[in-house]
Amino acid sequence: MKLSYHLTLILLLSSVILGCKTSQEKNIHQKIENDTEEIFDKLVEIRRDFHQNPEIAGDESRSSKIIAEYLINLGLEVKTGIAGNGVIGILKGKKEGKIIAWRADMDALPHDFPDEVSYKSKNKGIQHGCGHDIHMAIGLGIAEVLSKNKEAINGTVYFIFQPEEETFVGAKTW
Repeated sequence: MKLSYHLTLILLLSSVILGCKTSQEKNIHQKIENDTEEIFDKLVEIRRDFHQNPEIAGDESRSSKIIAEYLINLGLEVKTGIAGNGVIGILKGKKEGKIIAWRADMDALPHDFPDEVSYKSKNKGIQHGCGHDIHMAIGLGIAEVLSKNKEAINGTVYFIFQPEEETFVGAKTW
């Protein structure tokens, strides 16, 4: 399935915190779809950049910096240095409401398996083989689309970017 399909589906599911009345739901869903399509190419580039520049568990400093800057530029409250290189972005909606979270792993694997894409890893012996590159890109995309629709959100969304998932260290130190 395509990145845009996954992102749109996740955003529509997250609409549980959007403060929409039934007549407004169709409009907000269409806006979410449009906003998602608008940033699709940018997200593909971000995902490919993460794929080309994978970082092994505990060494996700480049990814952490990119994620933090992206979230700050969206106007989110950002916490860094969580369990090492972890990042948390906090998007507060217009009104009080539910709290939900999106978690994305950040680390890559120590492997040289066949990778038949034009945007192969530049880091010898390290690759994103578990999809953490796409998880990070989707998380950033959700943050961007929801930040554009902040006035319609009742509640808070946490964007959690977890380091060292492959070694189980990151979750243990949270």
